[in-house]
Amino acid sequence: MQIYDVGLSSQAIEVYKLLLQRGILSASEIARELGVQRTAIYRLATHLMSIGMITEVSAWPKRFRANSLSNSEDRYLNYQRTWFSSTFQGIQDITKSKKVDLSFSLSFIEGREEIFQKIAEDLRKAEKWAKFIVLGLPQGISPELLFEQKNAVERDVPVKIIVQEYSFENNIVLLSWEKAGLDVRFGKKIGFHLLLIDNSITYLMTYEKENKLKRSAVRIMHAEINKQLQKIFDDYWRDAKKIKL
Repeated sequence: MQIYDVGLSSQAIEVYKLLLQRGILSASEIARELGVQRTAIYRLATHLMSIGMITEVSAWPKRFRANSLSNSEDRYLNYQRTWFSSTFQGIQDITKSKKVDLSFSLSFIEGREEIFQKIAEDLRKAEKWAKFIVLGLPQGISPELLFEQKNAVERDVPVKIIVQEYSFENNIVLLSWEKAGLDVRFGKKIGFHLLLIDNSITYLMTYEKENKLKRSAVRIMHAEINKQLQKIFDDYWRDAKKIKL
């Protein structure tokens, strides 16, 4: 795991790196080293503790220790999954409202190629936009899905993609996406894939930690769920960085 992979703010990363290098430090010591206000360190430390990347070792004065990189990644992804579960529970509550059309369809898909095939079919019919949060692995996507993404752009259907991984290994894949007209950014790791098409189709895709090519997905047809998840995507999109290829 590389520190930039976890999708934190630059200040949070500086705090974490400093603790990794120096060991246990107080909030005052961190503030002095980084040249920022101590109150800012308390705020950053609270967030880093909430996602499992650092630990408070004493209450007064407040002193902190960095958790190992491997443990931090596991805890961070678990935090993101927990956050998603609570978010999705809120979305499920929306569907119970009498003001919302309760008609929707739900289907489960197993296998990476099978999932790509179904996404390609939906993208072929897209009329407004597509918004994806994906891993961005060096293996890329199926030729059929890449073709449909490019075809969507040529039909003036914008395709926005946030990749959760960016390295030398997947640079060629991301370059091919940009050449196809896709708008690609590098953003936070969220521990799953989120794909939104138009105002109704949602894919939630998971992968195994030991084999990221092994995928399972749920496809949801529901306008209100899609609408709520658009807000989440848009928040991540604003924070994501343009990739310099």
